[in-house]
Amino acid sequence: MMGAEADPSSGISAYLTILTHRQYLISLATTVGLSLVVSLVAVAIAGIAGFFLARQRFLANPY
Repeated sequence: MMGAEADPSSGISAYLTILTHRQYLISLATTVGLSLVVSLVAVAIAGIAGFFLARQRFLANPY
């Protein structure tokens, strides 16, 4: 099972392990890619909602 075994590395060697072993590098790339996609979707949704709310007139805001 991938990722189930404990890695005895610590310190700098742990970072080198992440950058040199394919399974860790793929996992890191997948995590970073997913976080970028989620961030971009959140910004797009917030931008659309902000644009909509900025153009609407509310009872408390007569401008």
